[in-house]
Amino acid sequence: MLKLSIIKGYSMSPSYLEGDYIVSITPRLIHLRIEDVITFQHASYGYLIKKI
Repeated sequence: MLKLSIIKGYSMSPSYLEGDYIVSITPRLIHLRIEDVITFQHASYGYLIKKI
C-alpha cells in the first residue's frame, strides 16, 4: 500500500524538512536495517517518521 504524507516538524532535518512530501510503502515482509527510514502510528502523537 502507498501512502502520501507531509512532514511536520524538524526532528528529521536535514534529510527531511517541514513541508516535504514523502511516499511510504507497506511491505509484506519486513527486514529492517540500520539507516532505513520507517513511518508508524503512535497512539498519542499520530504518524511518526524515524530513521533506524
